[in-house]
Amino acid sequence: MAGALADKVKEVWADRIQPAITRAMDAIKGAWENILKPALDGIWKFMTDKVAPAVKAVWTDTILPAVSKAMDGIWAAWDTVLKPALEAIVSFGSETLFPALQKVWEGFGSLVKGTFEGIKGFWETILQPVLSTLLSFVGETLLSG
Repeated sequence: MAGALADKVKEVWADRIQPAITRAMDAIKGAWENILKPALDGIWKFMTDKVAPAVKAVWTDTILPAVSKAMDGIWAAWDTVLKPALEAIVSFGSETLFPALQKVWEGFGSLVKGTFEGIKGFWETILQPVLSTLLSFVGETLLSG
């Protein structure tokens, strides 16, 4: 029985499976050689012959010059307008505005200090002695009597 089964497997292999595999491989080979490879070769040829040169030309003739001109314009604007304007602002701030504000602040400090010294002097030399005398008078004359 084992021999009959082995013979049947050999027969099915030889008559059915092996020819099916051969037909499938031939179909795959035919599809590759007649359809896929020519299509991929055509796409590759189109990309290398048409698309790549067009992209290179647009990049070289249009994009790079435009970017270069834009960068030249940006640097020119920086060198001739923006940088001098910022330098002038910084110079004005450090050489004019901040020293003036410092003098104003110092003057304000002197004014405030002088005002408080004047108030202190007025208190010590005029108001305090007058009030002390008045309080002594009220305390000694009006309240003790």
